[in-house]
Amino acid sequence: YLTERGLNKETISKYKLFGINDSCETIKYLKSMFSKYELETSGLFKNNYFIFSKHKIIIPYMEHGQIVFMKGRSITGAKPKYIGLSGVSSKRFYNVDILRNTNEVMIVEGEFDALKLIQETSNPTIAVSGVGNIPELACLKDKEVYLLFDNDTSGLTASKKLFDRLKHANIEVHLLNIETEAKDLSELL
Repeated sequence: YLTERGLNKETISKYKLFGINDSCETIKYLKSMFSKYELETSGLFKNNYFIFSKHKIIIPYMEHGQIVFMKGRSITGAKPKYIGLSGVSSKRFYNVDILRNTNEVMIVEGEFDALKLIQETSNPTIAVSGVGNIPELACLKDKEVYLLFDNDTSGLTASKKLFDRLKHANIEVHLLNIETEAKDLSELL
C-alpha cells in the first residue's frame, strides 16, 4: 500500500511507519509484556480490545524523538478509515520536530502527502491529522507558512479556515491550491 502511494523504503523506515500483519500475535505479545493498566493508559486498548486490529498501517507521531501519538490506517476498507490512540488528542501536527530547523514550512492535509512531498522535494513539511483536527498554532510563531490541502470541498474549506486563523495570529501565511484535477498532493506528485 505504501509503495502504491509512492513512498520508498527509505522514507518508510526514516519516519518509522509500520504494519500489523497478525493482530492476534501482536495482542498476545503486548498483553504478555505490559499490564492491562499500562495498555489502557497507552491508548492501545479500549474496553479490552486492541484498537488497531483492523488498521494495518501505523503512523507514529514523533515529538522530540519520542512517539506521542499513533494513527492507524485501514487498507482493508474497514470504517473508519483512520483511527488514533484512544484517549489521546489527534489535534497535533505530524512531523512537528522539523520546525526546529526551518523558518518556512508547508502544511498539508495528511501524513502520506507530507511524506511524499518531503521525499520528492526535501521541503520542510508538516501535516494536520485530517481537516477536523487543526491543532494549536503556537509552534508556527515566527514561521512563514504555506498551506496546500486536498483539492476537494472539505480540504479547500479547512485550508481557508486555517489561513484565516494564521492571519489572525499574525503568522505569515500563503494559501496554495492544486490547479489540476488531482485530488491531493500525492496524486499530483
